[in-house]
Amino acid sequence: MFHRICLCAFVMLTLAGQASAQETWREYSYADDGFAISAAVPPLKETRKTTLSKVAVEVHSYSFFPPPPGTVFIVSVTALAAGDKRSDEDVVKDFVKGKESEPVAQSGLQGAQMSSVQGDYNQVIRVFAKDHRLYQLSITAPSAQPPHPQAERWLESWRILMPQATQ
Repeated sequence: MFHRICLCAFVMLTLAGQASAQETWREYSYADDGFAISAAVPPLKETRKTTLSKVAVEVHSYSFFPPPPGTVFIVSVTALAAGDKRSDEDVVKDFVKGKESEPVAQSGLQGAQMSSVQGDYNQVIRVFAKDHRLYQLSITAPSAQPPHPQAERWLESWRILMPQATQ
């Protein structure tokens, strides 16, 4: 009987610790890429090269894998080519051209949101452009699962950083 009580207490304390760890979010700022986002742990950063409008560009991706396994939250930042003269609004319009999207506003910016099913996964993508950067916020999750309980919190936590005053 004593062992059952100890086992129950251990399980309850473990679950309580996991729940509180999942709720302990903080903001992570990335000044070089001009944004901040909240998560339970620091997002993992990856850099890769790709082609955008026939020009080689660098993409910085910040990934957060919330429990339970299978879901990923990603912020991707693409610095547009120096010769790209499009306005921020045109960058977003070009990105969503031919795709079903709806307008979305966040952090003082106008953007677009798209939803899709890719195989066994649902995906939501928000797209914004600011200061010659394309920002993509994406959530990919198994379609067999309900929407992740922290998805909206994560999406809404993203914000553009204000430029630092020079001295």
